[in-house]
Amino acid sequence: MAVLSLSMVLYAMVIFCGAFIQGSLGFGLAIVSAPVLYWLNPVLVPGPVIMMALSVAAINLFRYRRTISLKGLGSAIAGRIPGSLLGGYLLTVVSGDVLTLFLGSMVLLAVLASLSRIRISATPVTLCMAGFLSGVMGTATAIGGPPMALVMQHESADSMRANLSGYFVISSIVSLVILFANGYFSREQLQLSLMMVPAAILGAVTANYVSHHFSQTLLRQCVLGLCSVCGLVAILSVFID
Repeated sequence: MAVLSLSMVLYAMVIFCGAFIQGSLGFGLAIVSAPVLYWLNPVLVPGPVIMMALSVAAINLFRYRRTISLKGLGSAIAGRIPGSLLGGYLLTVVSGDVLTLFLGSMVLLAVLASLSRIRISATPVTLCMAGFLSGVMGTATAIGGPPMALVMQHESADSMRANLSGYFVISSIVSLVILFANGYFSREQLQLSLMMVPAAILGAVTANYVSHHFSQTLLRQCVLGLCSVCGLVAILSVFID
């Protein structure tokens, strides 16, 4: 029981940190939490991490609901659904290392494009494409934020948080349904998720007190930095294993 209690404290600390980052930026819980939680207990990825991201997104969506764009959200969700279906299928037929290497490389390429003179703007087409890639990544690895965040990096801070949160609420539900249908979200994972929800909520609420300090420029820098870390960690994890 003592070991179990210590494990839950560690899980909660990791989730709190991830939720704090997502509450501040609009995404990031999975990027921060998934690699550590997978190392601590593989059962926690992807289902429980997706449920934690859903909890934080719901809180952010309520806070920034006045700046949400339903048109942009619809385009992203239109891409997310087939992407999630493909992600669920890839889990059954493709090596985890191959999938991780490919997705990590795609994220880094998108970051490099963002740092060049190429401007990735949030249009219905780019949002749909980002939603598709996010669906594949989110369902297969629980880390679906980078594609959407990169496309929306030039939006205002509140608009970015609102639209990312609205997108994650819907897309997380889609991913959880697909994972459950494919046997990748068990009762044990659901129980662990419910036990960690308070840590996610606490992290998101705490972030509310600091998020107003993020200017649009700082927010964009954080987005690119976090996406870079995501891509590098994904690629390095393949070779370290």
